[in-house]
Amino acid sequence: MRDKYFASHEFQRRDEVPRLEVPFNWMWIRLGLLLHRIISPIVLTLLFPGCIAPVGLLMRLGGRKPRPLSLDPAAESDWMMRAASGPSSEWF
Repeated sequence: MRDKYFASHEFQRRDEVPRLEVPFNWMWIRLGLLLHRIISPIVLTLLFPGCIAPVGLLMRLGGRKPRPLSLDPAAESDWMMRAASGPSSEWF
């Protein structure tokens, strides 16, 4: 007999919980959006001079230029040709 009442009580409680969680869910989403607006610019500000710029400087010091600095007016296209990668056609 006790199990019957316990089960009905749990069912009733399950219906009430989502209504109670709505304000907390809304606050949690707002907190995430606020943190995104604050943390993202800070991380990107530190990332560029800390990682991206040194890699570019090292590439420049090493003489590697992934793109030419000037365009060739006589060229038909500005695309860089690359060697085919992957398995050869005999592999299939």
